[in-house]
Amino acid sequence: QGPPGTGKTSTAAELISAWLRLHDNYREDIPGSPRRVLAVAQSNIAVDQMLEALLKRGIKAIRLGHRSKIRPDLFNSSLEYLHENHPLTKGLKRDRSAVDDYAKE
Repeated sequence: QGPPGTGKTSTAAELISAWLRLHDNYREDIPGSPRRVLAVAQSNIAVDQMLEALLKRGIKAIRLGHRSKIRPDLFNSSLEYLHENHPLTKGLKRDRSAVDDYAKE
């Protein structure tokens, strides 16, 4: 908490970046690998600023929140976007549609 422009977001993003570097033994193929961080903020604007700072540092980040609260240029990092555009989602939608059609018969 503090006035704008005092480096709150930069400090938080750099701390996260440093923590991830310290835990560089992360492997995606090992469940529970220690390289996940939950970053939260008091406002949607602050969350978007944090997301932007993490992305600029090359840190993969996913934004949670309602579509209307996410800055449009960051929407492609939202869970909703990633879900809608995941290769398996189309197959699931197709399968769900087939089940719904079958149930109507």
